[in-house]
This record gives sequence, structure tokens and C-alpha cells, in this order.
Amino acid sequence: MIWFCKILGLLYLTGTIILTDKTTFIGVGAGIKDNYIQTFSKYDIFIFLILFVFLYFFIKKLSLFITRWDEISFNIESDFVLKGKVERIFFICCPSILFIAWLPYFLTFYPGTGMQDEVFGMHSPRGVTNQPLYYDVVLREMWKLGKFVGNETLGLGAVTLIQAFIMIFAISYLLYWLYKKGAPKWFISINFLLFSFLPVFPNYAFCFAKDKLFAVCILLISLLLYDFSIKNYVLLDDKKWRRYFVVLGTAICLLRSNGSFVVFGIFIGMFYLMKKNKTRLLFLAGVCLLIGASQSLLFHHRAPFKEAVAIPLQQVARTVALQGTMTVEQKEIINKVLPYPYWHKLYRPGIVDFIKWNQNFNEEYLNSHKTKFLKTHFRLFFDNFKTYVDAYLLQTYGFWSLFTWDKVQTVFTCAFTPEILNLEEPGGKVNEVFNVSKLTIVSVSFKEVVGYFMQKNVFYLGAGTCAWIMVASLLTCLFRKQYSKCLVFLPVLLSWFTLLLAAPIAFAFRYAFAFALCMPLVIALPFLQERN
Repeated sequence: MIWFCKILGLLYLTGTIILTDKTTFIGVGAGIKDNYIQTFSKYDIFIFLILFVFLYFFIKKLSLFITRWDEISFNIESDFVLKGKVERIFFICCPSILFIAWLPYFLTFYPGTGMQDEVFGMHSPRGVTNQPLYYDVVLREMWKLGKFVGNETLGLGAVTLIQAFIMIFAISYLLYWLYKKGAPKWFISINFLLFSFLPVFPNYAFCFAKDKLFAVCILLISLLLYDFSIKNYVLLDDKKWRRYFVVLGTAICLLRSNGSFVVFGIFIGMFYLMKKNKTRLLFLAGVCLLIGASQSLLFHHRAPFKEAVAIPLQQVARTVALQGTMTVEQKEIINKVLPYPYWHKLYRPGIVDFIKWNQNFNEEYLNSHKTKFLKTHFRLFFDNFKTYVDAYLLQTYGFWSLFTWDKVQTVFTCAFTPEILNLEEPGGKVNEVFNVSKLTIVSVSFKEVVGYFMQKNVFYLGAGTCAWIMVASLLTCLFRKQYSKCLVFLPVLLSWFTLLLAAPIAFAFRYAFAFALCMPLVIALPFLQERN
């Protein structure tokens, strides 16, 4: 099993390097002639084998190097004895500096930014949008509260600040946690500076999109899993630990549609590793998953089926566009979902929205014939294998490719001023418009300078690059025989894996924002010594 995981990880690391080089991707909205994968040659196979062997020996030597040289490993006994002032540094000084560093962005984009989804949700009845129930209720009611007190943006501004402070204290706790585990001061300092001054973090902190709280919960539950695995799973007997774990697990289920799958996967991993107390673990799993499912069962609030079949829709569309092999019966079913000529006309390899939001798309038929559509999609796979693989790789391109970045659904610079909030049909206007707040405590020129700085400088490692680093870090732990640490990777790994199964767009870093928050932990894990 361990060797299988090692080989699978090495295949991924090698394969993404080759695939990135062979893929031409002009942009999310580009057509089939602009986004494509080149044909592979014998030379590519030779390069693949060389890279595979090189990465195997490189990671093996790296793991031996870390193991043999204690001064390289993060040493919990070296210079890191906790003192009384440490808590004040991490939980007063760090949050204060982070907030001061981010404050200009809050003043510029007050009460917060977002996309058309949030504005549409505030105008819609409960359950109409594909947003979680929490966002459906909180944003709408806080907007109404602001209007009730005569300040339309006041309630939303409060929501933004609360969420930003949750993120700030989560980051501070991560740095404190790394300090307790023996991470060197230079590593903690570098990460603190990155969190403080990279615009990507305040960009998400003051955005109404659901992804940052989901990412915060992924980070915090990963830290709980580390302590759980290192202490030989005895923490399951700790009421305080169980309480934290259930709260975070439930929040993950409620905050995003893929949350329940992530939590279910975490419990499967825990169940596999544990030798006792499995009944108690099953009880915790039941609590988290049942509460998570409650918004669908009790409030009839669930994501539309077309959101879950983004990749199958793209694979069918590419098959039609390239005149792939299909029977008359299959053509009839596809034609009922969307008139046949539109599949070719609307297909864009990097985004499914042109298809699923087209006025001719028959969502009612798709919802009432889910099994028939999925069977048709499955049967087409055998006669159109290469077409399906290409469609999948292009649709998920940004989540596996290396050194790629796109600002689509990533940079949020439209402040939700009353004019934006009262757009009954926001469409793409919210995503495209640059809009600053109406606050008068800072000048318009100041807000424009800060706003344009954010618009031009929001960047981070691409989701695919982050995933590559994560897999390399996981492999290093496996080569060091630190198998219990594999559990710690599960939350962010499963979050990424669910994106690869149902990504609605090739680039949208907001879906993978957990990578940015968890990156210090991902890098540090192979170096942390397994001590109770």
C-alpha cells in the first residue's frame, strides 16, 4: 500500500510537468482551437522516465538528509521553550499587525467585495441560489438590517469584519502552533510577512465569497489532526478536542457543497488508522454529516444537479464539437438537454458556464433524467476515450498545471456600495467593475491607489503548483516513514480532489484558497519531529 502511494505520487509529479509543457491554454473563455493538448511522442515518454527516476532519488535523498541532520529538522528542543510572553506576541501583536496591514484594503472596498452570486443571493428567496444556507441567510438579513437602521452597508460591513478577524486569528494560531512544534523563527517570520503584505490575503479577507471561511476550517482541522495522529489517537477521549473537531467538521459540511465529501473522507482515514474507539469515531462522523445534510433535508437547499456534472457536460460537448462517435439514441438524449448545434457553438474547453447558463439549456429535463444522461455520458466514454481525457484535463487545467495563474474569479475589486447592492440583475457587472467604497474618512485618490494596487498585484502560487508542492511534501513524509502525518494532508488533499472531480471552470483560485492558508503547514510537515 505504501509503495503504491509512492508510485502514484511520483507519477503525478512527473506527469504534471510533462502535461503542462504539452498543453496550450490561452484563456478560460478561449475556443477549442486555442486551448488544446499536443500529441505525445516517443521523446516525451523518454523524458517522462528520466524525470520519474530523478524525482524518486531526489525525494529519497531529501528525506534521508532531513532525517540524518538534526539541525535541518525543525527541532522542538533547540531554542523554542515557550515563555510567558509568547501567547501575547501571537494573539495580540500578530493579529494587530495583520489588521493594520490589511486596513487600507477594508477602507477602500468597504463594506466588502464579491461576485454577482452574492448580490443575486441577497435579492432571491431562500434556496434559489447554489450558495450555502449560511450565506443565503446571513448576507440577506444583515443587508436588511442595514437598511432598517438607515445605513445600507452597515450590517454587511460588520459581517466582513467578523469574517476577517476569524481569518486573522486562524493565521495567528497557525504561526503559534508552528512555534510550539519547534519551527524556526525565520520560517515563522517569513510566513508572517507573506500573510501581512501579500494582497491576496486581504483580498479574500474582505470578500463575501464563501471560500475563505471554508479554507480557515480546513486549516484548523488539519492542525487538530496532527495532534490527533502524533498522540496515537488518544485525543478522541478528550472532550475539548472532540468539541473543536465536531464544530470544524460541521462547518466544513455547511460552508460548501463539497464539504460533506471532505469530512467523510477524513473520517474514513481516521477509521482506517485507529485500532480502538471506532464506535466513538462513528458517532462523531454521524453528528457532523447529519448536521451538514440538514440544510438539504430540512431547508431543501442543495446545489443544482448541473453544478455537479460540469465535467460530464464538457466531455459531451467536446465529443459533439469534434464529431465523435455516438449512436442516434445518444444524440437524441443530448439534443434534449441542449439543442445539438449549440453544443459545438457554446463549448469552451476551460469553462462550462456558456452551456449550463444558456437559455436553451433544458435543466428541467436534465434533473428529471439524471440517470439516463449519466448512462449516456458513460457509454460515450469507451468510443471517445482521448476526447474525454482531453476535455477533463482542459476543464481542470488550473488545478493541476504548474506555474500558471489567472485572475478569473480570483481578484475581487468591486465594493458592494448601495448602487451595486441594488442591481437586481448583476450578471457579469460585479465581476468586471472596479468600484471603491463611499467612505469619506479617506480620500478618493487614496482608495483608487490602494484599489488599483490590489487589482494589479493579487497573485500567489497557482493551485496546480500548490498541489505539486503538497504531493511532494506528502511523499517526503512517506519516504521518512512518518505515516501518521498522512492524515494531516487529508483535508486540503480531499478539498483539491473534489475540485478535480467537478471543477466548473479551469481557473478560480478561490476554490483552492485553502492551499494559500495551509502552505506553511504543508511545507513544514516533513520537518516536524514526531513527538508527543
